[in-house]
Amino acid sequence: MDKSLSEKFLKFIQDLNSVAPCDLFINIDLNLLRKIESLSRCDDNLDIQLKRLSKLLDQVTLDFSQIHLQINQLYWEIIVYYYLKYKNGICVKKVQENAGTLDYEISFEGQLFGLEVKTPAMADALTKYKEYQEEALNAKIQAEEEAKKKKVGFSARVIQPYLKLKNEFKYSPYSPKLVIEILTEKIEQNFKLKQFKAEYSKRILCVVLDQLPLLSKPEEASVPVYPCFYSKSCVSGELWYVAFGKKGMLIFKPTEWEGKGNVDGILEKMVF
Repeated sequence: MDKSLSEKFLKFIQDLNSVAPCDLFINIDLNLLRKIESLSRCDDNLDIQLKRLSKLLDQVTLDFSQIHLQINQLYWEIIVYYYLKYKNGICVKKVQENAGTLDYEISFEGQLFGLEVKTPAMADALTKYKEYQEEALNAKIQAEEEAKKKKVGFSARVIQPYLKLKNEFKYSPYSPKLVIEILTEKIEQNFKLKQFKAEYSKRILCVVLDQLPLLSKPEEASVPVYPCFYSKSCVSGELWYVAFGKKGMLIFKPTEWEGKGNVDGILEKMVF
């Protein structure tokens, strides 16, 4: 008997974790995937998507590759479809895949919308995911060796999703400007402007920040400036500037200590 998609995914994640955990799949919800599988029996759009995902799982290996990114991307496309249709009652259908087309067509209040879903990976993804996989394996070995001596073993590793390998000396884990500009760059890489000029007068970009966590809370990231209580300074909201920012705008960061300025720099990039 063939395994279900959720069983395939579970086996893949278990095999992956037995060697070295992959941070790309940390937010996969297998219980939700099982529920979606049951819905696909009477939903052709879901059925097609799940079969594509199953095929990718049949091809994937434990060594990190482009297929890992494709699996994560397709998983989140399916999740977005599920939440639109089954959690919010919105009429949505999959658009036939051709070069330059969007993912979904949405009918809402008598209007048609085109929807494109993307899950940008961390900066320098192919190189860094492989490095993090190796680091995870080394950390696992270190913890196991320590446990043999002390009965309890610990290890730690650092994940820096916004660090670009060529800009290591300019990196700051507390910089809203860096987050804004990396997100802007990722959107430009993943979305083609021509997709949003044809067919639909109203179009939606859906960016899943599964691999690119924000510095602030969602409600803080969605406003131009918010008060940061731990640093006692005003800080720029990352998502607001990605959506509405213009070149030349000042970006503010948390102050490192009392009396130090909180200007993070001038915005140099904007979407499209």
